[in-house]
Amino acid sequence: MSWRSPTTFPTLQTNQVHVWRASLKRNARELAELLNLLNFQEKERAAKFISEQAKNNFIVARRILRSLLAKYLHVKPQDLVFQQGQHGKLYLESSILQFNISHSHDLALFIFALHQPVGIDVEFIRDDFDFIPIAQRFFSKKETADLLALPPDQQLHAFFNCWSRKEAFIKAIGKGIFFALDEFSVEVSNKQKG
Repeated sequence: MSWRSPTTFPTLQTNQVHVWRASLKRNARELAELLNLLNFQEKERAAKFISEQAKNNFIVARRILRSLLAKYLHVKPQDLVFQQGQHGKLYLESSILQFNISHSHDLALFIFALHQPVGIDVEFIRDDFDFIPIAQRFFSKKETADLLALPPDQQLHAFFNCWSRKEAFIKAIGKGIFFALDEFSVEVSNKQKG
């Protein structure tokens, strides 16, 4: 599935949140075209990635972000000037439009709202991931206890659901890795919210 700009674009209202999902898979020609549409700083950042997949995902995700923001704001994608908060969260100066992005593997999620900070996270679930030591180190005591109380066959998905919720929260408040994950609790559940 590749992302295409919709022909009719929805209007974002106050007290609404829009979430967009996009595949980051592109061929070499498409990647070269997308790279040329980024600004100098974005091209410099892309060049610093060691992993080719991480570099390509950054290029595609940033271009999609620019396209979506441009549609919401009725401007050209290349006219957008990103600012960065103290801990790296992107924003647009003097804009009521708040946004956040996350990508993992070949999937990206984008979230948009007016007047309210937003955060989003997506994680690729690996069945061979040793999650219990990570939970014991980074989750609150309540979250760890709730996780370990689940049946073993539900714990892996519950771990990733909890991790994504925590990441989305710290991204929304603009703190990122500078906010201790064990200082707050979110729901630990194997179920996804609809």
